[in-house]
Amino acid sequence: MSLKLDDIKLSNKKISILNKKPFPFFCWDNFLPIDMYKELEACWPDDSYFKSSIYGGKQSIQKNQSDLVEKFFDKNQIWRDLLCLFDSQQFIDDAKQFIKPLQFPHRPIISMKNWKLNKQKNLSNFFTTNEVEIDWELSRYNKNNFLSPHTDRLTKYISLLLYFPDRKWNQSYGGGTVMYESKEKKYERNWGNVYIPLEYMNKVKTFEYIENRMVGFIKTANSWHGVEPINQPSNIYRKALAINISLSEKSKMSFSNRAKESFVRRISYNRFKNIDVHKKN
Repeated sequence: MSLKLDDIKLSNKKISILNKKPFPFFCWDNFLPIDMYKELEACWPDDSYFKSSIYGGKQSIQKNQSDLVEKFFDKNQIWRDLLCLFDSQQFIDDAKQFIKPLQFPHRPIISMKNWKLNKQKNLSNFFTTNEVEIDWELSRYNKNNFLSPHTDRLTKYISLLLYFPDRKWNQSYGGGTVMYESKEKKYERNWGNVYIPLEYMNKVKTFEYIENRMVGFIKTANSWHGVEPINQPSNIYRKALAINISLSEKSKMSFSNRAKESFVRRISYNRFKNIDVHKKN
């Protein structure tokens, strides 16, 4: 099936859920044309692509694993085509128009800047443009895997997650993305992306893990989200495609941005020093 930019543009989608508090989060149901979705689902990567896992048990193929990615793309052209569309200036421009009014109350200066992919030449003025990049990963969670509540790195702007549930998936297994707010005011404003235990969070919204649903949120100081321990049979995985728009790696490594991230991490870790946290940069 031929893929087109219009198939993934956020402006072409009728939003199913939109919440602005305690931070902006949203979803689109039936995000991709069903034939395209089925083709992508049919060639989901097999076990040979998933070797190691991170805290909580998640395994993934990431964009920066160039050799592994190229091996997968060579066998699955539709995935190459889809991810190339996401990694385009046209998609970035469309996503920026969607995010701008939602981002403004939380990060007004950043929201007013244009986005240009780091691979674009002749970037505009520093004061009017942020150099950004698309990161993506194909992830899977096994039985009892989880992702503790966290808010994401300071340099991230928007996260999108497209679900690919197994045909045998039952909603009783869980697997949905959970949006939280902190129970205590002193645990708000987590710009430093500290991961904290569930008992310090109140659930705001759980997005059920259903076919062809795209869930997203905007990075703020309080964009708490996670995946609670999943209770599926061990031979079935919770599978998803994550698309993230962030400040480019080159920009992240600038002295000013490294100093800013170091500063907010210290503040966040000091705020949460009395609880058992999982630190992740």
